[in-house]
Amino acid sequence: MPMISPLSGLSPLGHRGGKAHDPCFIITVDTTKAGSASDTFVLPTDGSSTYDYYVDWGDGGAEAHVTVNTSQTKVYAASGTYQIKIRGTFPHIYFNNGGDKLKLISIDNWGDIAWGSFLGAFYGCSNMDCAASDNADTSEVTSFYSTFRDCSSLTTLDTSGWNTANVTSFHSIFYGCSSLMTIDTSGWNTAEVTLFFNAFRACSSLKTLDTSGWDTAKVTSFDYAFRGCSSLTTLDTSGWDTAKVTSFDSAFRGCSSLKGDFSAIKLTVATNVANMFASCNINATGTTTNYDKLLVAWAAADVPNSLSFNGGTSKYSVAGGGTTARASLGTDDLWIIADGGQL
Repeated sequence: MPMISPLSGLSPLGHRGGKAHDPCFIITVDTTKAGSASDTFVLPTDGSSTYDYYVDWGDGGAEAHVTVNTSQTKVYAASGTYQIKIRGTFPHIYFNNGGDKLKLISIDNWGDIAWGSFLGAFYGCSNMDCAASDNADTSEVTSFYSTFRDCSSLTTLDTSGWNTANVTSFHSIFYGCSSLMTIDTSGWNTAEVTLFFNAFRACSSLKTLDTSGWDTAKVTSFDYAFRGCSSLTTLDTSGWDTAKVTSFDSAFRGCSSLKGDFSAIKLTVATNVANMFASCNINATGTTTNYDKLLVAWAAADVPNSLSFNGGTSKYSVAGGGTTARASLGTDDLWIIADGGQL
């Protein structure tokens, strides 16, 4: 299956005259994969945004100028793998778990496209990885809801240079990205974010994640945020402001490798902490330090009453103050607690 050359004068890497920048959004598709006919690819748009773009379908033909907001169908002379280039006003690609989601195999370059929405953009593109080394222009994006959801072949993504100043939701952004091993979020501006619901759920290959710079002052939900991140070993929550978070339901559930001090998490207005650390042991092997500190911090605070909390298999101790603190949460705050018991 031949790789057809992209726009005239451009190499497959998207460089012209030795320059590293290419203004086009570049993707690679394999028409033989499931979806439309084996010689066809449907470029999905949202049917409502304003579009005015040029697309080179990668078959050696002339660019097509598109000004409608409907999805565009390309029937090739032969089935195969093609590199498609898009320039101009193309605010939203919208696979949304349908259409030719399985035919997209690579994002090669983000280019100068000013994205207006990433809602469901690559949702369900389970054969896709990202080879792009440039930054996407996300300055106008407000929601990353399900952007890369179920992109189970995605292994790495550098988002450190993405402008997220207007983002209010990271709901399910990487949910189901089971092959994702590294993701750089160090540059994220999360000052306006309210939802991290399901954000990294089932990212079972993810080993590290830098959340130390996150501004969580407006966040209301961490429900299932890291559930099933079984390879994740550390997570820095020491700088999180959780004063407005109402739910941590299953936030770290199934993070079986996770160790660390989570005592900075405050439950000021929390109404749900069920299964928060289910199937976890946040203590280092043979110790109770981290869980003791968590229980002591919460017992000393004015936590909401009548919560059910799951500390997984984490154990507490008399010497570390965990035993007394746990008893206080039960007696004074009417908590029901499940954990690994006293060491």
